[in-house]
Amino acid sequence: TTEWVQYACDPKNVPFTSGCTSIQVTDVMPYVKSGQVRGILAGMPGAAESEQLVLNSDLDSCVLRISGVSIPVFQEPPEAWPFLPDQKIEFIHRDDAVAAITSAVTAELDSTTKIINASGGKTWRMKGSQYVADYFKMIEVNPDEAIYQSSAGHFAWYSDEGGNSLLKYQNNSYHDYLDQLQGDIDRLMNE
Repeated sequence: TTEWVQYACDPKNVPFTSGCTSIQVTDVMPYVKSGQVRGILAGMPGAAESEQLVLNSDLDSCVLRISGVSIPVFQEPPEAWPFLPDQKIEFIHRDDAVAAITSAVTAELDSTTKIINASGGKTWRMKGSQYVADYFKMIEVNPDEAIYQSSAGHFAWYSDEGGNSLLKYQNNSYHDYLDQLQGDIDRLMNE
């Protein structure tokens, strides 16, 4: 959110409202108080409240619940992975999340498709330890060195309920993601 305010909103005077995780609220509040951000949807409660406002309105709308997004570029591993080693996780490729959003704008929706869970699909369903092991293998780090958070994160396997058949966004398998990530790591190593 802070980068959006600094690079997109302030220079162009664009009105901005943001959704953020609960832990980011304290970082974003100064922008709300200064008027640079008009409001925030704080964490899961804020998302749930805003979702209900939209669904209970007369707006022609679609609520997309997008799982965690994986970007196929090298990033430093987090201090602690945001899930447990044995927790079920399912991410979505960045390009597939974008495809879900853009497709939802023009999709023919009915009352059964007003809420869509957008996630990676079967190839992305795994335990947290598998995701970390695959990542660490690419950067030649022993997976036993991984640090996980102490309680379950907000991850699980998602029920698609026809969202992909309507929006046709699941175009990158987990294997595709790993190949793309390895390509980025190889590119960095050759610079």
